Amino acid sequence: MDEGTRDWDPSTTLTLDASESEAGSAESWLVSWKWDLNIYIDSDGDGDKTNDDDADGESYSWTTPPGEWKVRLSVTDDQGMVSTEETWVYVNARAIWSNLEIGRNNSADNPRQEFTAPLTYDFENSHKLNQFKTRLVYPKEDPGSGIPGTEQDNRMDLYFYNETDEEVRNSSSNSDEQQTDSDCSEDNYCLTMTSSTGDFRTHLDGSWLVQVFNTKQQNAEIIEVQIILKYK
Repeated sequence: MDEGTRDWDPSTTLTLDASESEAGSAESWLVSWKWDLNIYIDSDGDGDKTNDDDADGESYSWTTPPGEWKVRLSVTDDQGMVSTEETWVYVNARAIWSNLEIGRNNSADNPRQEFTAPLTYDFENSHKLNQFKTRLVYPKEDPGSGIPGTEQDNRMDLYFYNETDEEVRNSSSNSDEQQTDSDCSEDNYCLTMTSSTGDFRTHLDGSWLVQVFNTKQQNAEIIEVQIILKYK
C-alpha cells in the first residue's frame, strides 16, 4: 500500500462463470442467465428476496468489497424451463504498509501510526466477517547513532478501536517474548492481534481503527504493518 493511504477501502473484480451450464436435453438450449448477487437481500425493494436479478449474462464481472454472499444463478432454456443453483462467494483482503517511521513517545512528537479498515458483520443477512487481524513487524533494537553501545530497546503495541472510538482490545499486557511467530526474524518483534465474532457482536462493525503505539523515547522503524479481513 502507498504510505499515504491509511484509510483502506479494498475492492476486487471477480468473474462469475456459468459457461458449463447446459439445457436439460439435446434439443434445447439456454437463452438466459440471471444472477442474484445476495439471496438474503431484497435488492429491488419489492418485498420479495427471491426475484432479484442483479446481473445477467453467461459470465459477469463483479466488482465488490471484501465479504461473503450467497449467490443464485437462474438459467432459462428456449422452452421456458428454469433451473437454479446457489453457491457461497467469499472475498478476503490483505493490505501491507512497509518501511514506516514512528515518532518518539513525548509531548513534541506523535508516537502513533493509524490505519482504518472496513468491517462488515451483518448476522441477520448472513454477511459476517470471521477474523480481523493485524501483524506488526519492527526491530527489537533501535541502532541509535550507529555507534556500538548506543542501541536502545524498542517496544510497540497495537490498539483496535471501533467506529465510535471505543477501544476493542490492545496488546499492552503482552510480554516481549509473546511478540513473535514462526516467520519472525530473531532481530525483530512480530506482534499479531486478532478480533473475531465476539468482538464484532459487542462492538459492532463499520470503520475500525488500527493504532500502532510507540512506548519508547526514541523514534523507531516499522518494518511492516499488515491488516487482514478474513470472511472464510
